[in-house]
Amino acid sequence: MRSASLQCHRCNTLLPGDATTLPSITECPLCAAPVTIQVFPAYIQPPATSLVVPSAVQSGEASCFVHTQKRAVIPCDRCGRFLCVLCDFPIGNQHLCPGCVENASAKKELGELENHRVRWDLVVWYLLVVPVVSCGWIIPLTAPTAFVLAILKRQSPPSLVSRSRLWLKLGMILTILEFVGFIALMVYLIHFANF
Repeated sequence: MRSASLQCHRCNTLLPGDATTLPSITECPLCAAPVTIQVFPAYIQPPATSLVVPSAVQSGEASCFVHTQKRAVIPCDRCGRFLCVLCDFPIGNQHLCPGCVENASAKKELGELENHRVRWDLVVWYLLVVPVVSCGWIIPLTAPTAFVLAILKRQSPPSLVSRSRLWLKLGMILTILEFVGFIALMVYLIHFANF
């Protein structure tokens, strides 16, 4: 049985007793602060002496190509090597070994493995913000371009780290507002230039 070394939360005095007697303590013996102690049954049980490995290979079973002491559960769909649970990489509807995953990703044969994505929402926002900050006269070119990009790329896979589809929709709304605002400004300027 393990020895317990719990302290009072108020005065940091060690509470007397072991795991079987601690639940009966209701207050600190020094400062009389109320104490509630619950001991989980696993704390009282002795530790396990050995671990059993259930996936060891028995006679007549196939072993993993990489881990020869582990039982094979599935063959690789590309090379046919037997794989254990650790070596199986389920990608899409295929089960691949580490070597085939490495070779296929180097040759860019696996479409499911992406190492980057274009953040179309950021492209749309750059097309909206940069003309406003730098030169407003290119808004008639950048605003429609941003709108068309937002329409075309609205179904593209979103970013894994942010809510890019929401930003893309907000960019579409801002694109329309920016373009209409620019047209209104031009009409206003032309109207007052005639007077």
